[in-house]
This record gives sequence, C-alpha cells and structure tokens, in this order.
Amino acid sequence: MLVLAGCGDRAGEDVSSAGCHGPWIDTSAVGEPPQRSDPAVTVRPGGTVRLHGHGYTSACNDTGEQEELEPLGPVEVSVRLPGGGILRLGELTPRVEGTDVGFVATATVPAGTPAGTAVVRDDRSPATTFRFTVAP
Repeated sequence: MLVLAGCGDRAGEDVSSAGCHGPWIDTSAVGEPPQRSDPAVTVRPGGTVRLHGHGYTSACNDTGEQEELEPLGPVEVSVRLPGGGILRLGELTPRVEGTDVGFVATATVPAGTPAGTAVVRDDRSPATTFRFTVAP
C-alpha cells in the first residue's frame, strides 16, 4: 500500500501537480516510489526478506523542490504473519542516504509459518504497509 500525503498550498501557487509520496516500504534498495501495488515477493518459512523504508521525511521534493531532507522520527516496524504471529523488528530510525530518507530491516519467517499473506507495517497514523507472500 502506498501512502500519499499532499504538499501544502502556498499562497496562490498552483500545486495541482504535486505528488509528495509519503513513506513506503518495499524490498528495493532504490528509493523510487512504486508505480503500482506491492510487488510479488514470496518467502518460504525459514527464509528472510530484506525490507527498505523510503520517503520517511517531511520534505516534498518529488515535484522539483529542493527542500532539505529532514528525517521523520523513529518508527516501530512489525510483520503480521499468516496464522496471526507477529515479528517485531523494533524501533527503526530513518536516516538520510543520498536523495532518500529511510531504513533497512531484515525479517526471518519462522519455520512452521503457514502459507498466506504477511503484512509489514509501521506505527505511524495512518500506517505504512507492505505485503508479501509466505509460501509452503
């Protein structure tokens, strides 16, 4: 799921083209906003998935602005597994890396986890989420 947040209207300025992608989580180290829903990622029980948080900044530079990248505060990230189990990945602090602000975390799907959809989420409101499939 991609969370979108609008840039503020500046007195009399046309902001109709503003996009301002809010934070997102995926498995790509490249901080390019996703163009569609979550990519097809499959992990088997006992396997790992490397998660990247992107866009964790209040700056709105996706429509040509050049605001300084200020990281948002730390976020708690967890994974709800098929069958109801929860993996707590802990408190992650976004950091500026080039033109992106984010974090990296690794989740290991426990052996014996049933097949289904796992949901990664942070504790922001609204939450940023990412889904992947746990396969047998």
